[in-house]
Amino acid sequence: MSKAELLQQIRESERQNVASLERAESDRQASLRKAQQDRAGLVEKARAKAARKAEKDFARARKRIAARKQELLDNGLAGVVEMRKGAEKRRGKAAEQFVARFLESFDA
Repeated sequence: MSKAELLQQIRESERQNVASLERAESDRQASLRKAQQDRAGLVEKARAKAARKAEKDFARARKRIAARKQELLDNGLAGVVEMRKGAEKRRGKAAEQFVARFLESFDA
């Protein structure tokens, strides 16, 4: 093989090596972009899933709070009814005592 042919083969080999390195760098950049896109997609999916779970949890909590609130209101209203009944009984007795004392004051 002549010196010129040997130099030509070396140049061709160097050109192929440069092209191979450029392809490898291009592939690396493409892989990085895809990985970043995949990561962004996974993050978005995780956020959406967390938001749905949080909304379900809040809805359940609101239902429990509403049920507890209604229970407290019902108990409070039952207490008010009982107090009214007791007050009505005492009011009748108080009226009788007032009339009796009032009449006693005339007799005295």
